[in-house]
Amino acid sequence: MATSTKIWITPENVGVFSSSNLSRASARKVSEVLQHYMDNHHIYLNEIQFHDHIVHFMLTIWALGASPETIQLQYEREDKRQRPAYPRNEKVIASFADKDEFMKHMFQEEH
Repeated sequence: MATSTKIWITPENVGVFSSSNLSRASARKVSEVLQHYMDNHHIYLNEIQFHDHIVHFMLTIWALGASPETIQLQYEREDKRQRPAYPRNEKVIASFADKDEFMKHMFQEEH
């Protein structure tokens, strides 16, 4: 089951548009690559806050019926351009439950 830190896509939760007969194998693969992205990469491609579109790309090719092999190939191609994520600060993350604390950290790239 999906959580805020665990990605789990199934053919039953396809979003607004998808081709018919999406495979479970492709759903597992897109979940795997998106989890890898979330765990390992920063949302920005560079230091001037150009954000990447890898999540949109992976979900789109999956919804259009890409095979697990195609999803992996395309992810590997895009993965090479990604910045590594900053180390997680669990104390700061826990503080996000408080709206004022959350707002203090808005637009700070390290968070």
